[in-house]
Amino acid sequence: MATELPLHSDHFSYDGSDYSDASDETIILEEAPVEPLGSLDGEENGSRRHLIGGELQASDVEVEELSDTSLGNKPITFQGYSYAWYYTGSASTNYRCSVYRLTGCKTKLFVKDAGTEVSGEHEPDCASDVRRPISSTLAVVNQKEQMLLATDEIGLADVTLTPQEVWRTIRDKFYNDDDLIVQGASKKQVLGRLYRTRSVHFGRKFYGRIESESLCDVRNSPGLIFFQFHFTYYEEEVLHRVIGWAHPQLVDRMRQQQTSIFFDATYRCVPVQFYQLVIIMMYDNISDVYLPVFYVLTTGKTTDVYEHLLHFVFIATKRKLKPAHAACDFEYAMIKAVKNQFPETRIIGCLFHFKQAIRRKRLKLHISEEEVYLAMREGSFDRLTVIPRSDITGQGKRDVRARLKRDCLAAGISYSKEIWKRFWKYFENTWIKKFKPECRDCVKI
Repeated sequence: MATELPLHSDHFSYDGSDYSDASDETIILEEAPVEPLGSLDGEENGSRRHLIGGELQASDVEVEELSDTSLGNKPITFQGYSYAWYYTGSASTNYRCSVYRLTGCKTKLFVKDAGTEVSGEHEPDCASDVRRPISSTLAVVNQKEQMLLATDEIGLADVTLTPQEVWRTIRDKFYNDDDLIVQGASKKQVLGRLYRTRSVHFGRKFYGRIESESLCDVRNSPGLIFFQFHFTYYEEEVLHRVIGWAHPQLVDRMRQQQTSIFFDATYRCVPVQFYQLVIIMMYDNISDVYLPVFYVLTTGKTTDVYEHLLHFVFIATKRKLKPAHAACDFEYAMIKAVKNQFPETRIIGCLFHFKQAIRRKRLKLHISEEEVYLAMREGSFDRLTVIPRSDITGQGKRDVRARLKRDCLAAGISYSKEIWKRFWKYFENTWIKKFKPECRDCVKI
C-alpha cells in the first residue's frame, strides 16, 4: 500500500516526479444516524459509534460503497476524515486514521455489510480536509478522470497558483457536493499531476518557465510586464546570469530627474543557481516614500556583473535614469560599476554597512567586546563621518581615541593600546585611501 499524504497539512515537500495516477483513490462515505454501542474488547478506550447500513437511506436505494469488494484496500474519506486501509477480514474491512503516524491518532473505522463502526476520537490535528456530507440521498460517482483533467486546465490557465491553491480549488469543486459519494483522485495524485503537466508544458528548465508569457505579467494584470530582462554571458570560463523583475509603473517613477537610488543585496533567499538578490530602491519625490523597484538575481558579484545589471536597468527606464545620489554598500566592485554607468552621480556609502565592517574588523583583531561596544556608541567613532575630510586622520582621530580612553577608564576596562594601533593603520589604508571619505560623509546628504 502506498504511503498516505496527510490531507490536513498545507505543506508539501515532494517534487511530484514519481507520482502515479493509477492507484490511490479516495472514497467519501456519508454519515448516517448514530446508534451507540457498548465498548468492545480489544479496542482502544473512547467512544465507539455504530452506523447501520439499513438506516442510511430508503430501502430502494442501493449502497454500493458498503461492500468489501467495492472498497478493497483503497483509502477512504468518512465524515471529512481520511482513513487508510490496514486489514481485510471475513466480516469487515478495517481502516485507521491516515495521519496516525504524525498525530498519534488511534481512531479506527470498520466497514461491514451491516454497517460502519468508528472506534475512538480523532486528535485535534486530524483536521478534516473535505467537508462532511449531510444529505440522506446517496449517489456514487467516479470523478477521478475529471479531477485530473481539471487539474491540467487550472494549473496551466494560471501558473501563478501554488500547488496548494490548485489542490484547494479541485477539492472544493469536486468534494463539496452533499448528495454524492465521490470516488476521486487524492491530494497526492492531484499535486503529482500538476507538477508533471507544468513540466511538460513549460519545460523542466527554471529559465524557460520564468520567460513564459503568463509568468512575465504582473499578477492579475495582463499586459503589465513584470519580467524585465534576462542576460547571460561568460566571464572567462564562468557562465553568469542576470535576471531582473520590476513593476512597469514603478519603473516609470525612476525616470524622474535628480532622484536618489539605493542598492542592497541579500544572500539567504535566492535559488540555488544564484549568488545574490540585488534590490534597487528609489526615493519618490512625488509620494515622499521609498519604493523598492528592481529585484535582480545574479550569479556573482564582480564589476562586470554589476555593470551589466546597471546597463539593463538603465535601458528599462528608456535611458532616462540619471540619479543625483546612489547609496550602496562599501563594495569596490559595486562602487566602480556605479561610477562607470553614472559618472555624474554622487556615491554615498551606507553608514550601517560602514559601522558593521568596522565592528567586524575590531573583533577580528581581538579587541574586547566591551571596548568595541564603547567605540560603537553614538557620538564616538561615527563622528568621523560628519567632520571635514582634512580633520579625520588628525584632530578627529585624536578626539575619538581620547574619548575611548576616558570611557574605558570610567568603565574599569583596560585599553588595548597595541591592538588599537593596528586598527588605526587598517582604517587609514581602507577607509581613507581605498574608499574615499566623501563616500560616507553624512554632512552633504
